Amino acid sequence: MRSLRRLGSAWLWVCLLAVAGVGCEAPSTNGPGDDAGVEEQDGGTQDDGGVTLDEAAPITAATPAGGTFREPQSVTLTCTDGSGTGCAATYYTLDGTTPTAASARYTAPLTVATSATLKFFSVDLADNAEAVHTESYVIEACPPAGGGMTLVSIPEVQGAGETSPRVGQTVSVDGVVVADFRQSGGLSGFFLQARTGDGDPATSDGVFVYVPAANPFSGAALTSGDLIRVTGTVKEYRTSTNDAPLTELDSVSALQVCARGVQMSPTVVTLPQAEGGLERYEGMWVTFAEPLTVSETYNLGRYGELVLSSGGRLYTPTNGQAAGTAPNAQRRLVLDDGKSPSSPSPIPYLSSSGKSGTRRVGDQVSALTGVLSYGFGTYRVQPTVVPDFEATNPRTTTPAPVHGDADAQSVVRVASFNVLNYFTTFGQRGADNLQEFERQRAKIVAALRTLDADVVGLIELENNATALADLVGRLNMAYGVDTYAAVADPSNTGTDQIKVAFIYKPSRVQPLGGAVSDGAAVHNRPPVAQVFRTLGSGAGTFTAVVNHFKSKGSCPSSGPDADQGDGQSCWNTTRVSQAQALLTFLQSMAQYANDEDILVMGDLNSYGDEDPIDTLLGGGLTNLALQVPEAERYSYVFMGESGYLDHALASSSMAAQVEGMTFWHINADEPPVLDYNLNKGYGSASEAAEPKPDDRYEASPYRSSDHDPVLLGIAVSADDHLPTAPSLTLTGAESVALGASFGLGLEATPAAGSTLTGVVVDWGDGSAPESLPVDAVSAQHVYTAAGTYTVQVTVTASNGQSVSQSRQVQVKVESSSAVVISQVYGGGGSSQSSASYKRDFVELFNRSSQTVDIGGWSVQYKSATGTGAYLTGAIPASTLLTPGQSYLVAIGNAGTGGADLPAADLSLSSFSLAAGAGRLALVREAAAITCDSGCKPETLPTVEDAVSYGTTSSYEGTVAAPALSISTAALRLGNGCQDTNDNGSDFQTGTPEPRRAYSACQ
Repeated sequence: MRSLRRLGSAWLWVCLLAVAGVGCEAPSTNGPGDDAGVEEQDGGTQDDGGVTLDEAAPITAATPAGGTFREPQSVTLTCTDGSGTGCAATYYTLDGTTPTAASARYTAPLTVATSATLKFFSVDLADNAEAVHTESYVIEACPPAGGGMTLVSIPEVQGAGETSPRVGQTVSVDGVVVADFRQSGGLSGFFLQARTGDGDPATSDGVFVYVPAANPFSGAALTSGDLIRVTGTVKEYRTSTNDAPLTELDSVSALQVCARGVQMSPTVVTLPQAEGGLERYEGMWVTFAEPLTVSETYNLGRYGELVLSSGGRLYTPTNGQAAGTAPNAQRRLVLDDGKSPSSPSPIPYLSSSGKSGTRRVGDQVSALTGVLSYGFGTYRVQPTVVPDFEATNPRTTTPAPVHGDADAQSVVRVASFNVLNYFTTFGQRGADNLQEFERQRAKIVAALRTLDADVVGLIELENNATALADLVGRLNMAYGVDTYAAVADPSNTGTDQIKVAFIYKPSRVQPLGGAVSDGAAVHNRPPVAQVFRTLGSGAGTFTAVVNHFKSKGSCPSSGPDADQGDGQSCWNTTRVSQAQALLTFLQSMAQYANDEDILVMGDLNSYGDEDPIDTLLGGGLTNLALQVPEAERYSYVFMGESGYLDHALASSSMAAQVEGMTFWHINADEPPVLDYNLNKGYGSASEAAEPKPDDRYEASPYRSSDHDPVLLGIAVSADDHLPTAPSLTLTGAESVALGASFGLGLEATPAAGSTLTGVVVDWGDGSAPESLPVDAVSAQHVYTAAGTYTVQVTVTASNGQSVSQSRQVQVKVESSSAVVISQVYGGGGSSQSSASYKRDFVELFNRSSQTVDIGGWSVQYKSATGTGAYLTGAIPASTLLTPGQSYLVAIGNAGTGGADLPAADLSLSSFSLAAGAGRLALVREAAAITCDSGCKPETLPTVEDAVSYGTTSSYEGTVAAPALSISTAALRLGNGCQDTNDNGSDFQTGTPEPRRAYSACQ
């Protein structure tokens, strides 16, 4: 063994091993190069450089040896010498560096309080040195617990299930800080992880420690890598009543830093995980080795969240894509931003800080690292390393080509586009004001101009006379010439606030005849059809039909249209009926157009493999979306799943002429925060009106709507087909009171070159068919018995062609009430976050054609089983309701859960409504009624209207209105108009809509 070089005159030997009782004396002082007084060990030789070599060098040992310990260690270094001459000195370091004779010299046992690497060596009296020894000490915990405090491991706190076995207990735990989110606007706490887990894959090694600003330890000087002991109470925190919990330590009463700089490594996690599989990682520092795909951006601007998934984007199971290797729920989690406040500024995770920065569904993030937490119904990663995104789904500046092998100029481009409530009436369903509308319009115009289709079916236009004209005018201004024209609306555009319509390029196609709408009563947004003929040589004819089926929202709680749990959501039965009616309408259009070439487009509110689409395919249509690659087959993203609600289907002859189809992904993949809105638009009424803190608006096509447009290229075959049969559209109310006059509207148009020769209506009640003038646009009939009748109209033209249409009308025994209770919500006053509104409310509605003075009337209430007088609240004198006007009455005291009500017309705090069941009356005087049953207009003259809901024995008709909840209201059917004196028939449950949009009943 090679010794150290001699140290010269400065050397001073001291006694090293007091514990071993070895006495040591200093050798005599030598001058430079003088070896006197220093003997070599037996067997030693001296090399030419003056370094002594020794086969019997000292040997030093550490007690205890290195390892992993739960407590700090006292380490003794013991030196022995093979020759018996004794040890002169031992030198050491605790920072992992190599010791020298200038390092610290051992004189007493060392205290190793934190994890450290000890290196040491000794020299003997003959100046011989041994090799450097290394011992590593891992100190896992703080000093022993005292004061009777329970010291448990973090895995013991977490337990093997969803809920900790130590809930409510005050415990102390040791762990390493792996992430700190106490910064301003953060999560008011940090994540702690056991230095060494328990080896049980069923128990998590991490836990969240909640230290809000009011806690004395909220400002403790901590950083990642600190080993600490903390004392607190075990709690299961829920973000809502029905939410699964997050295990945490709350009410922290002690915190001690035991070591710093403890090295930890994140646990590698893979997806998919079986249901509940991520629970074992709750609170732990984790990393995902596989790339994860952005599957939703909906909450990016609101909460700083992205939905991520393994194995690519998530598709709606009923969309028709091949099933994945695992259910969507097992492949997904949320990337959060480690902050609590809503509306983060700047918006996190965007591709750049400029106006064009985005983060699209389909982009990927690699090596995602952070802590795994739980809240708001899902597992979420709070990042500890800035996520590394790759824009794997970049924006496209134009749609993909759709002309196939044909010459692009010879192909007619046909599109459909849901323009998301394009309203020229502000403060309704679209823009709130002119500035917002101008921003919205600029985006829609940019999208339509780039789409550059020859025919466009538009969806969600305001159902008025100005919205369509405004859009066409502004679109032409963008082109600089009159490039587009609007197809005039048919007389029947439906009863909804929104409608469908067509625009077209007169330079490319010519409309033949007017637009025709489907008058089937099942449609409240009737499909609109238009026959077009291409221009120039080789002209051909085709019929385009634009649609907007019933949405999947505002679900009833029972009945055939309730959510059946099959993935198709609610109102599916109605959408199937609409599909069946559409097939009948297509037959009449083929007859009218004298042409089988029909293209069906629009928002069918059904994904590709759902019953309404199957109904249309079973009726002979071809699904053109199947031409699109499977990965691109989507136009909408909802709840983190992609699918196409926007369709293109064609008759067999039309399908053969389609050269290509594409979904232009400018909207579904984009964050909603990039849209036209100036304000947040969510939360309480006051919060919703606040400006966006980080407004990234630009007048581009991106996020111009929530649906992607659909574009087709059609090589229309040359033909001489021109319409021969007349067209016919019927309109009228779906129901009428017995004894009242039922009005039928009709619009009949003969084919080119012919005239109408006869119009006959069969009222369906056994009365003789009635011949009408050929120019009649309406007819009246009074039914003498209640029931459901089928009205059929037949129109004949001079060319011998005829067409028949029918619709149903329900004749009811109706109340004479002019003002009705149109809406009831009793879920206010709750502390639950799932409550819709903070206060109960009742909405009244004047369904008559006359102004009604309701001053001095009263809104009265009694519980479902109560007896005696009703509780009452008076309406101020001289309160006038014009036809179609509503009157909002706020009731009870405000709770902490839910949104604020819009400004009410009347506020009553003397009583409150039960959320599930109760009895209400609108009384034409202030005095309280006292009846326990029969409190309804038919039996009590002072009662204008009465509504009982839920389980009560007193109601109008044969059954009460459905039971309600803190998130559902009773909504009167017929847009507030239907009153058949039967609460069960007149109401359905739905999302509360204070200030619901009503119109005077016809």
